[in-house]
Amino acid sequence: WHNYPMQIFGGFNFNKNKDTITIYYEGGSKAWTGMIDSSVYQKLAIRMGRTMERISNDSSVTNPANWRLGCIGGSAGTAYQACNEVNYISEINYRSQVTSDAGSWLELYNNDTQQWDLSNWTLHTQLDSPYVKFPAHYILQKGQRIVLAADSFKFKTVHPYITFDVKGLDLDTLDALKLYDASGQMKYSMRFENGNLWTDSANGNGYTLELINDSMKPYEANAWHASCPNGTPGKSYYSNCSPGKQAQIYFSE
Repeated sequence: WHNYPMQIFGGFNFNKNKDTITIYYEGGSKAWTGMIDSSVYQKLAIRMGRTMERISNDSSVTNPANWRLGCIGGSAGTAYQACNEVNYISEINYRSQVTSDAGSWLELYNNDTQQWDLSNWTLHTQLDSPYVKFPAHYILQKGQRIVLAADSFKFKTVHPYITFDVKGLDLDTLDALKLYDASGQMKYSMRFENGNLWTDSANGNGYTLELINDSMKPYEANAWHASCPNGTPGKSYYSNCSPGKQAQIYFSE
């Protein structure tokens, strides 16, 4: 049917955890059936703005390995293409080591060729609430890094320089990060967890998650590796963990 103009039908709704899809011929006989199960399929397709895309029309629809994550918003009516998405987040500290607890924090890094205007954008975790709203005139120049921390006192204790302080950004060992622009359109989504191909070094063992490079998909575990001890907030990553170049830091108190 893909040779015909796209038609939109309504009147159905998927269960976010498990559901079955069945298509019937006009005469009533079954043409196709498939199951969606969040425990084995792509979990990031749940409340994360992405779809599940079948890798090949010749592959089995009942095998989870034959599905991949689509781009934000999906590609209804068109074939899958590589996503043209920006990697806004370069480092995540979701669970500190007990002896050096900096609280939850993350780093925004503009590795683009132009400035980012994040005025009135919002940053959400998996549960969507609470969320953080960036103020007006919130600009990241190209090459600039900004650190967002949940607990100012904890962060300054481990990293004794002032950072932009955002309260209510506590992260868990299985969580997600989503960015929406000022109009409410999702611009970024990723989900991390402890285990299941994600490095255990960032789960209370003294390291952070660091994006390997901007060309990789942020929702895939192999796009991230363990950073240096206590991370490198506001600085570039060095493989030998020597100090990188510190970027401009903004603060609110």
